Amino acid sequence: MARFVILFVLWVMGLNGCATIDPPPEEITQGIKIPYEMSPEGHYLIPVSINELAPSPFIIDTAATVSAIFFPALQDVEELYANLPTTNVRGLVKTVERPVVFLDTLKISDYVSENHRIVLLPEQQDDDMATGLIGLDVLSQFVVVVDPETQTITLLNPESFDRKPYERWWSKISLTQNPYGFQRSDLRFAKAYSNSLNIPVLIDTGASDTMMNWVATREMEPFRRLQKRLREEWVINGANGEFRPNAIVTIKDITVGDYVWSVPNPVIVAEINSLFVGGKENRPLMILGADLLRDKTYILDLQRNALFIKPSEEE
Repeated sequence: MARFVILFVLWVMGLNGCATIDPPPEEITQGIKIPYEMSPEGHYLIPVSINELAPSPFIIDTAATVSAIFFPALQDVEELYANLPTTNVRGLVKTVERPVVFLDTLKISDYVSENHRIVLLPEQQDDDMATGLIGLDVLSQFVVVVDPETQTITLLNPESFDRKPYERWWSKISLTQNPYGFQRSDLRFAKAYSNSLNIPVLIDTGASDTMMNWVATREMEPFRRLQKRLREEWVINGANGEFRPNAIVTIKDITVGDYVWSVPNPVIVAEINSLFVGGKENRPLMILGADLLRDKTYILDLQRNALFIKPSEEE
């Protein structure tokens, strides 16, 4: 009898334990749903209205601290250029000073921002025909849900987002704003793991391709040989200008946080200075672009610094 009671108690405890397991995430029905399309250049494009004009395509860019607009989108901007205030804009290669304007309105579906500060950038030179880009000044206000099956981006109120089921059922990538332990950045970084190296990874949906700098490859013998061969070719061809080699390589099992891209993926290796992105010079850096994310359903929780990726059926 005592043995039966003990077994019964253990059985009840097991039921209670099962009851506390978070169920799989339910479909998200709240928030501002925005249709998107992938451009020929590989960017996320959403319709945005400025100053009550008809909506036009803007790039979703998680590596832009401030939203921006390209010159042709604003009338008479050249006449105003000399009188506009300016701000420093960091890029992958350098920091430049750009003019700033304040829009009467910036509207994304039901989201409306008045007197919105925005940076002016030179005209795009690709096939996107984008009017501008939406950066972290807007995106950080929300939990951003990207669903390629429905071709929608949902902007959720962070207070209404329950992350517990996603922590259990989806892959989590923890993010940081201090990639080199030097200074806090407004950008979001993860960690990639390769040959015992921890490589800071900038989450950049505005980059159509995934990239890394040569410093990140210094412990990888095939890359050292590749860089040496490129330098030899540069010398043979006359050693004109500065040696800034670029190469496209294929990398399998790219591991970022808890997620592994097991399929071989092309990665551009180039001279990218970590100083302009992370505040420290000559440090390893990887740029996680839209090419690795475009077929994934994922949630970007910028206020709590987490990226959740839904596992595929094969995973």
